[in-house]
Amino acid sequence: MINTFKSFIRRQTSAVQRRRRRRPAWQSEQLETRALLSAVAVFDVPGSNETSESGSITTVRVKLASDPGIITYNLDVVSDATEVSVNKNQLTFDFNNWDTYQEIAVTGKADGIADGDIWWSLRLVDNEAPMPELAGSLDMLNRDVDSVVKIDPLSPSAGFLPSYPEMGQGRWTSENGVISHSFTIRLQDPVPSGISVDIPLSIDDPTEGSFALGGASSSTTVTLSSANMSANVTVYGVDDPFIDGDQIFKVITGASQSTNPAFAGFDPPDVTIVNIDNERGLGSPGGQMIAEWGSTDDVYLSLSSRPASDVTITASVTDTTEGMILSSSSVTFTPENWEMMQSITVQGVDDSDIDGDVAFDVQFAVTGISGDPLFGGMTIDDIPMTNEDDDMLFVDVTGADATEGDALVFTISVTAPAGWTGSVTLAFYTSDGMATEGTDYIGYPGGLTLTFTASSLTQTVSISTIDDSDYEGDEDMYAWVDWQSGDPLMMGASGSAMIWDNDEWFYV
Repeated sequence: MINTFKSFIRRQTSAVQRRRRRRPAWQSEQLETRALLSAVAVFDVPGSNETSESGSITTVRVKLASDPGIITYNLDVVSDATEVSVNKNQLTFDFNNWDTYQEIAVTGKADGIADGDIWWSLRLVDNEAPMPELAGSLDMLNRDVDSVVKIDPLSPSAGFLPSYPEMGQGRWTSENGVISHSFTIRLQDPVPSGISVDIPLSIDDPTEGSFALGGASSSTTVTLSSANMSANVTVYGVDDPFIDGDQIFKVITGASQSTNPAFAGFDPPDVTIVNIDNERGLGSPGGQMIAEWGSTDDVYLSLSSRPASDVTITASVTDTTEGMILSSSSVTFTPENWEMMQSITVQGVDDSDIDGDVAFDVQFAVTGISGDPLFGGMTIDDIPMTNEDDDMLFVDVTGADATEGDALVFTISVTAPAGWTGSVTLAFYTSDGMATEGTDYIGYPGGLTLTFTASSLTQTVSISTIDDSDYEGDEDMYAWVDWQSGDPLMMGASGSAMIWDNDEWFYV
């Protein structure tokens, strides 16, 4: 009977060890999958997407668009702390709850400032991804309660300008006149009959913005009354021949003027706008992530206006040990194809160093001689890239069983890429299974430091067992290692060993 029990324990222990040895592969699969998949959030607002400085609360519901499988997403909730507060800083989704809405309570904040109604974006960000990724955003409006005169955007702009995060929701015009920006000035309180309220407006940089399309108009006055409680204002971009990039300008709102002092002296907030330059080349990055195993990313280029003659742009990388131009390194734009996207492919370069993910830039220069002077001095912003390292250390922990009174032996083996010259320091720990520290064995609950190099990739640790006279059956204990310092480790590892009881049970 006893021998049968021991045989069963051995089979179970062997199965546990096999499962534990497979964990690094499972974790590797999860990391590879996470590098390819991004969380996509779905928002639902049962009521209005507005809050108020009076403290009103809006409930926002969030779920994922698809089953994340083996990945658990911890999405950080990012809001505008000057306008609102949220009751949750993070939402967690996995395969069990991805399609169940989670609720965020958004409360408007009072600030005592006549700053107008403010648009802001509630964002969910995956900061645990290889690079922080936006899972989704929802535009919301916090209503001001401190001003008689208010400014409303007619609607949130169609996109967000990451170059100007201080602007919050993007507002822009374009030099070619295609894009304009509109906002509304309104009175919050009724105006007595026969009383008018004037709000003077001016543009701080007339070379970039105008109140008239195709003309110079840097000042105007909006007149409000009981018959006209609100007025729309449209601002247009001003064209110039310079490659000056996107320029910020402001619509300056002066203090309200009225014969009724109750409506005089209110100064609405200024409106910040970006005028998009139309004399430059455009670079559009792809995923911006390549890898040492040879993955690629395409960079797309076009011109934002028609050139007078051919323009040739050549790409290069700032670190040829991490990235290389796989396709042709140059593209040529003509007066006929200037707005068609052309691509340049960048590929990761492999090495045997455990150097982690390395960042570099793709740079651009006009190399062809163009008959159009505007493009001869054109500059295009660098596009950042990251080459993901594929050289890592792996560790395995294997335990050898022993009879009580003898020593258990754990073997810790590190697998390193060919030519590795670094080092890694691990902490070795033991913990109880059925066996108890101090009663059945003397281990390392506080940790034992082990350092591995190319000349010492395998080390053993002996664990003393305690021989006693009590029949307690065969008992197991566990050991594992964690990274402490040195070259990066794919993940920790664990193993187990069995202490065989040498005390027989006698019947009298």
